[in-house]
Amino acid sequence: MEKLLLWNEAIDDYKRANSIYRRRPFSGDDPIVFSNIANAETGLLQWENALKDFSYAIKLKPDFIAPQIGRALVQYQLGQYSTAGECFESLVDLYPEFPDGLALYAIYCFHIGDMKEANYHWTIATKLDPRYREVEWVRDIRRWPPALIADLAAYLG
Repeated sequence: MEKLLLWNEAIDDYKRANSIYRRRPFSGDDPIVFSNIANAETGLLQWENALKDFSYAIKLKPDFIAPQIGRALVQYQLGQYSTAGECFESLVDLYPEFPDGLALYAIYCFHIGDMKEANYHWTIATKLDPRYREVEWVRDIRRWPPALIADLAAYLG
C-alpha cells in the first residue's frame, strides 16, 4: 500500500503484521513494522507521530539504521537541526560511500553555513549518485521532508 501512496491503508497493514508478529512465542513489537509505520506517517505529514514511532523502533533495535535515518529526517523537518546533523555526520563516518548520508550531511552543512564541508560532501555524493541533483527525484523517490527539500533547492539554486 505504501508504494501506492495509500498511507492509512499501509499503516493498517503494518499494524496487522505487528499483531501477528506479537503472537509468536517470546515476541514483542517488531522494529521493522514500527519503522514502516513511521515512514507511512511521514507520507501523511504526521511528523510528531513519525518521530515517536521511529524512536520506538530504535528502542526495540538500537543498531537498526533505517529508523535512525528516518528519525533524523523528521527531526530536521521539526527544526531539530543539530540533532539531525549529528546523525547525518555519523552516517558519513560509518558509511563514507553511502550517497544518501553524504547528500544529507552536505545539505545540513549548507543549512548551517559551512560551505566548504557542504561542497566537499556534495561532490562525493553526486559522483556516487548524480540523481541527488534532481529535486524531484529526491522529493518523490528518496522522500526527503519539505524542509530538507527547500534547503536542497536553495543549495542547487
